[in-house]
Amino acid sequence: MQENNSKDTLTNTSEPEVLVPELEMVETVIASPELPERETSPDVPVAAVVVAVPVASPTRSVLKKYVIAALIIIIMMLGLVFLLEKEGRINTGLFASMLRNSSATVAVALVNGVKIPQADFASSLLQLTQMAASQGANTTDVAFQDELKKQALDTLVNGQLLRQAALEKGIKVPTEQVDTRLAGIEAGIGGPEALAAKMGEFGISEESLRRDIENEILIQGLFDNVISPEKTPVTEEEITKIYEQSGGEKAGLPPLKDMRAQVVQKIEQNRQEQKISDYLEILRAKATIEVLI
Repeated sequence: MQENNSKDTLTNTSEPEVLVPELEMVETVIASPELPERETSPDVPVAAVVVAVPVASPTRSVLKKYVIAALIIIIMMLGLVFLLEKEGRINTGLFASMLRNSSATVAVALVNGVKIPQADFASSLLQLTQMAASQGANTTDVAFQDELKKQALDTLVNGQLLRQAALEKGIKVPTEQVDTRLAGIEAGIGGPEALAAKMGEFGISEESLRRDIENEILIQGLFDNVISPEKTPVTEEEITKIYEQSGGEKAGLPPLKDMRAQVVQKIEQNRQEQKISDYLEILRAKATIEVLI
């Protein structure tokens, strides 16, 4: 009986477990110093005290909350960066590939079912904006910006119409001709690095530049063979009229004999532009054009 009581007493010496909410519990087993050694009675257990020790680290649930909150913040920041980069207000390069792919697939217009990519529109608008700014125009004016956007889109639509017309007429552009023209542009601008810098400034890839060159050659072929296959000589009356309309010597221009070649070139250019404009009206009347912006 006495031994049993001793066992009960020893067993009941354990302190009650202290629970600390929201903290990890570490069980520490401490041998009671008050108990004598019982070498001859191994059946009697050594007294043990289970002590709840709070650990400074948060629980898994708290950590999970922290991680989720951090992820939400990161996602929001990345979303903001993406929008700013898409609008062209910053350039981190984080989403460059994504934006290029998106711009290549998103269309701003359809011309007889052919897409005009967002990237081409953005590049055209940038070039027009920089050109207008260099001439002193207020490019921050909302109405002026709308006009620039319209011009950029019209330029792309007209180019696509002329390209389609050239292809329908069987006009082709050999790869070697594009290579030659590209080499000429590269040499004229100051070499490969200068060309790459200028392309980066306007957001133009080599692929899009080669396509523009091809379109330029196609349209010139269309003009030479279809729109104006016969050139009418410029008359002296036309030369004098243009010179006088420009102000002549009263406006500080050199004498007409010194400017004759320039005036002839200007007249031929005006003729070409008018003929292309008339031809475009015919193409537009027959085309299906859908503006998506």
